[in-house]
Amino acid sequence: MKNTTYRALKPLLGLLMGSSLLISTALAADSWQEGTTYTAGTVVSYNGQDYRALVTHTAYVGANWNPAGTPTLWAAQGTSTATPIPTPTSKPTSLPTTTPTGAPVTSAPTATPKPATPTPVSSTCYAAWSATSVYTGGQRVTQQNVNYEAKWWTQGDNPALSTADGVWKNLGNCGSSNTPVPTVTPKPTTAPITPTPKPTTAPITPTPKPTTAPVTPTPKPTTAPVTPTPTTAPTAVPGGANLDDPAKKEIAMQLVSSAENSSLNWRGQFAYIEDIGDGRGYTAGIIGFCSGTGDMLELVEYYTAQVPGNNLASYLPALRAVNNTASHAGLDPNFTSAWKTAAADSRFQAAQEYERDTVYFNPAVKLAKQDGLHALGQFAYYDAAVVHGFEGLQSVRRAALKKASVPSAGGAEVTYLNAFLDARVVEMKKEAAHEDVSRIETAQRVFLTNGNLNLDTPLYWKVYGDSFSILK
Repeated sequence: MKNTTYRALKPLLGLLMGSSLLISTALAADSWQEGTTYTAGTVVSYNGQDYRALVTHTAYVGANWNPAGTPTLWAAQGTSTATPIPTPTSKPTSLPTTTPTGAPVTSAPTATPKPATPTPVSSTCYAAWSATSVYTGGQRVTQQNVNYEAKWWTQGDNPALSTADGVWKNLGNCGSSNTPVPTVTPKPTTAPITPTPKPTTAPITPTPKPTTAPVTPTPKPTTAPVTPTPTTAPTAVPGGANLDDPAKKEIAMQLVSSAENSSLNWRGQFAYIEDIGDGRGYTAGIIGFCSGTGDMLELVEYYTAQVPGNNLASYLPALRAVNNTASHAGLDPNFTSAWKTAAADSRFQAAQEYERDTVYFNPAVKLAKQDGLHALGQFAYYDAAVVHGFEGLQSVRRAALKKASVPSAGGAEVTYLNAFLDARVVEMKKEAAHEDVSRIETAQRVFLTNGNLNLDTPLYWKVYGDSFSILK
């Protein structure tokens, strides 16, 4: 393809230089070379094809940003048929001119208008962002001709999808300087030449991955096996089951029991009850229902609605009075023995499981699915709800979102879960009774470090220094 800017200026050059200057009509584009800065609109030849630069950029040596391999930087113009004629290489700091008669004629490519994008911080482009590379705070990358700086540790978070609160700070476009772009001063007899608008000055938005759109799955019953399907578990990898799968749910119950009761036999904890000195009164049952946090009261109310006249019903007035306190008033001295007696009733056992699922398990798993998390992330949400309540889980999640995005919003799952566990540790240490964070650091964090997002067996972990394992 012939140089269109040259053809537009040809009549004017003829007037200025006269018939003594021979102008070739077969001017061909320069060959593309690494290490050269190309302004938008520049045409080059590469492997027998002509290409036009879509944006101003520098083809860094070793980056291999050749025209054929970078469609965001170059647009193919067709087969190059003319014999190449050497022409000056465009540089960002100088304007190539042709002066056969002493009258300078400014090359057309330098008439590119200043982009309407934010003022760039630097003219330097950095190494291209890689989804598999780890970046720490302060490191800079380039994505789609825009520079970004990492605010903290990250891996897999696409800079182009990062929000103002996300991991990447937008530093502006690269490949241009902060100084005003020189413009062409037209001669009295020369009509101004309007450069062809650049078609790609607007940011290029990558096509979203099919797994990043939030999807609210239909809740599944916890009593029947669950087979993940594309419509109900869009973020699960092949072979990965959600936490409400019966086998995964059994693992979740054992993991929580190891932290709450130092035993994997969670079904043996229906009768458990004691005051552990955490300011929540009595802690009891399979997940630690507390007389001071309301869930023990709700449990006994539900049990009484199912079994009127049960031996715990008479303690309802006292449970209502001590709610939100550490007091045992009206409960001592016989409440603990009454609890243990009720625990032998299968209907009270069913009531405990109902309260666990309704208040903690189901809401936590549902929220985790909406965030695009696999079984490990779903368990992390559930365990947080058990210790801090569902509202406490949401508070931890909000803190994590200030550091990373959830997978359903385009974030990397490992990055987000590390941020979530970090926020969880902070929340745990707010209470003296929960200063031991081994249920996070030597259990959930171990699974995450090992890449076990599906919470597959065998599992090995420690809580309070005790070792546990689930082999199958």
